[in-house]
Amino acid sequence: VLQDITEQKRAEDAYRTLVEQSPAGISIWQNSRIVFTNQAAEQLTGYSRDELIALSAGELVEIVHPEDRWALGHFENRLRGEPIPTSYELRLIHKTGAVRWVSRNARGIQFQGNPAVQVMDMDITTHKQMEQELIRLERLRVAGELSAGVSHNLNNILTGVLLPAQMLQVSLQ
Repeated sequence: VLQDITEQKRAEDAYRTLVEQSPAGISIWQNSRIVFTNQAAEQLTGYSRDELIALSAGELVEIVHPEDRWALGHFENRLRGEPIPTSYELRLIHKTGAVRWVSRNARGIQFQGNPAVQVMDMDITTHKQMEQELIRLERLRVAGELSAGVSHNLNNILTGVLLPAQMLQVSLQ
């Protein structure tokens, strides 16, 4: 019995293209390891696909910024069925040492018959940098307004002191 698998082949090719061309870093975590990842995840971390898959659980911890390692607990909790947020932000440490902000979406799935977690990471580093710059500029604006107000009040006080002194000086001449 022969089957035409043309449509199945097209669907597989479309799926592969969708995953590989995605701007989001996509990976599947199983048993505290990465078992699948795409090209965007390689670019986001600086590690090749083979390097990411070869990393031990302890080495994967090192890719996550120390202040954001709380997020790693979500994987095991999610696999146990606990209600865990599916979206959150955290920082990853690129292979070069650079810090990259990501918006992570993770959910429990079945992969090859076993529980796993599908992760999608979008690089939001530029967005976070612009956000920090806006905060800095707002602080400068507030400081400028405060100093202008203080300057105005000092001028008012000094006018009250200097005007009589100038009038006294004129009368003495």
